[in-house]
Amino acid sequence: MKGMVLKNLNSDIQSGNFKSLYLLYGDENYLLKSYKETFKKTLSGDNEFNYEYFEGKHTDIDRFIDAVNTVPFMADKRCIIAEDTGWFKSSPDKLVEFITKIPQSSVVVFIDREVDKRGRLYKKAADAGYIAELNSLDAVSLKKWAAGILAKNGKKITVSDMDLFLNYTGSDMERIKNELEKLTAYIGDEEVIKRSDIENIVTINIEGRVFKMIEALASKRINETMGLYKDLLALKEEPRKIFPLIVRQFNWLLIIKEALNEGGDIDKVAKVFQIPQFLVLKLKKQAKGFETAELEKYLKRCIEIEESMKTGDIPDRLAVELMIAVQ
Repeated sequence: MKGMVLKNLNSDIQSGNFKSLYLLYGDENYLLKSYKETFKKTLSGDNEFNYEYFEGKHTDIDRFIDAVNTVPFMADKRCIIAEDTGWFKSSPDKLVEFITKIPQSSVVVFIDREVDKRGRLYKKAADAGYIAELNSLDAVSLKKWAAGILAKNGKKITVSDMDLFLNYTGSDMERIKNELEKLTAYIGDEEVIKRSDIENIVTINIEGRVFKMIEALASKRINETMGLYKDLLALKEEPRKIFPLIVRQFNWLLIIKEALNEGGDIDKVAKVFQIPQFLVLKLKKQAKGFETAELEKYLKRCIEIEESMKTGDIPDRLAVELMIAVQ
């Protein structure tokens, strides 16, 4: 479904057959930012007379409507973008009434992180134009997208090394793009990106570092686990940010472990519980280092420590150390 949404947007942009209204929303900032820039460049280019941008919850609706009704200057279309206005949650009456009256000479792009699909404005927008939900890509699409960026630069990568790369970066598309650019520059004239290149140049994100911590913990390497935690602290990562990631990983491991014990479909289970697909194989391997009772004990201790953190009985830094020390 997501692939079709992107295909439809790209088709309109490439053909120049624009609808009068687009609503782009979701949690993938890279896609929202990318399409915002593409709409502006395609419709207005460097002609600032035919482009207007509105941002924030205090955007004046009358000024916005006037901008939409303004005739293009020496062009067929104007591009008007309104971002993070909150209108698709509040559904202002004036906008609900206007949204079906957008002139053919204007293309309006609304960008929001959250919308109310039950709201009147959302329903009117669905009738008047095109709505695209732009959330994080699934593992398969993410790999294909990343491989496409490499291919454009004449570079290749194996499936297993792509998995390692995504384990380092996480699923944030902006971060993936930046790290791919670093890799491409690093290997120079070489065609294939190797595992050693990834290990040498790609910065491991906080999720990847937490993964390595739990991996060390599964092998009962407590000192190494503590060392990795201190590395995170040295990088100015807050314990309150680290702790929920640890809890999440233990939850994932218990889910995978129980599925393994019961002979369930791991991939199906991972999809239901929204575990990133590129992590499933690594989690399966990691889960084998724990007994089910161990994982349950860690999660129980995590809940107890979290309560103590909330009440201030345990300092945040010590809370994570106590969790690591659970035996």
